[in-house]
Amino acid sequence: MSTDQEQLLLQRRAARHARPLPETEDGEWRWYLECSAGRLRVGLPARRLVGVSRLPPITPMPGSGSVLRGVAQVRGKLVAVVDVAALLDAALGGVSSLLVLVEGPRGPVGLQIETSERLRQVFANQMCRHLPEETDRDFVRAVTHDRMHLIDLDRLLDSPRLRVAGAAHQAGRPEGLQSPGNKS
Repeated sequence: MSTDQEQLLLQRRAARHARPLPETEDGEWRWYLECSAGRLRVGLPARRLVGVSRLPPITPMPGSGSVLRGVAQVRGKLVAVVDVAALLDAALGGVSSLLVLVEGPRGPVGLQIETSERLRQVFANQMCRHLPEETDRDFVRAVTHDRMHLIDLDRLLDSPRLRVAGAAHQAGRPEGLQSPGNKS
């Protein structure tokens, strides 16, 4: 069996077994993908996940800085690649070798992480009311009692740190990061 045939078989099998993630009526808990970025454990909202893959080659964008790594070709499309550890100012813990695709304002965006552990239910009573002092409050919605940082993807993807230096507000942002109302 060729690699293409194997991929097609796996895609068909995944489509056949795919089911929406359950969630309670009153929102008492949500599903998160638990992963590591630098020395932090982070939770990415499962409702926004498109997929997880090995980190493809990244083409740097001039003026993009250390957070917006550049663009990569994933499933035949160019996607912006964001280094989550750099964005959260987390010291490196290992090699970032995975790309988590999440649904951005105008298409998929790639989040570069080190490991993807598991899908995990997080209940409201597992979240700390007060964020620890060192927490980057711009992008962290909450922290669980076991110190997993739950990421607010809307705020993360709207960060000014994801803009390309010297470019106009929207014109300098890769496709998946542009706001739906501003298609410059």
